[in-house]
Amino acid sequence: QGSTTIGRLKVAVTIIDISGTTLTARGLKAGELATAIGNHDNLTSITVTSGTLDEGDWAAIKKSYAKLQIIDLEGATYEGNDKDNWVYKIEGVSDNILKTVKLPQGITALGEYAFYGCAALTTVTLPETLTSIGNYAFNACSALTSITLPKTLTSIGDYAFRSCKALTSIDLPDGVTSIGENAFYNCTSLKSIDLPEGLTSIGKNAFYNCRGLTSITLPAGVTSIVTLAFYGCYNLTTVTCLATTPPTMGSN
Repeated sequence: QGSTTIGRLKVAVTIIDISGTTLTARGLKAGELATAIGNHDNLTSITVTSGTLDEGDWAAIKKSYAKLQIIDLEGATYEGNDKDNWVYKIEGVSDNILKTVKLPQGITALGEYAFYGCAALTTVTLPETLTSIGNYAFNACSALTSITLPKTLTSIGDYAFRSCKALTSIDLPDGVTSIGENAFYNCTSLKSIDLPEGLTSIGKNAFYNCRGLTSITLPAGVTSIVTLAFYGCYNLTTVTCLATTPPTMGSN
């Protein structure tokens, strides 16, 4: 008698599937991924479409460092204590396997050597929470052809993209004010780069031997270009300076 109301109650369900060397998961709580991985150290692909991860989960993922080809955590949120110094690289171990990395939201800074020498890396997706890329973060990632930097980014460290020889273009967000020393050193395939309006300084050797560059526009805020910033850019024939007073130049 009377009226009846029928509704739907949403229930969060954790689903983790490990099939051979492939792991997929959703709806995770911090720590659940580490428990599921356990002694599985031969995974080639890990995908998390939703949920929360912490430093314990990240450490468990890196157990398969020598075999991982795909790390897709784009749908997850990272709450680990190392979110402001996030590193994948294991010191003393080379990596010619990892091809795809999609990082979770919540990471604010890539630490030094984060993906140093990941020679097979072709695809990188960075979170909108990222503010800085540390020194040597993508140094010698020789297969990386392109990367989209988030609008939240403000800092690019020294040697960050050094010898990324397949990198053809890159757009720097408006919040970036300086380019570190040797940041794009020996990026021989780099043909175009959009420098942000807020840029004020270009570091030593920043574009050293970027011989694919043919033109570049210097924003109005650039006040100094230090020694050898564009040395070896033999095809750079057009430099447009938007500043009323040209920046001071080192030997280039």
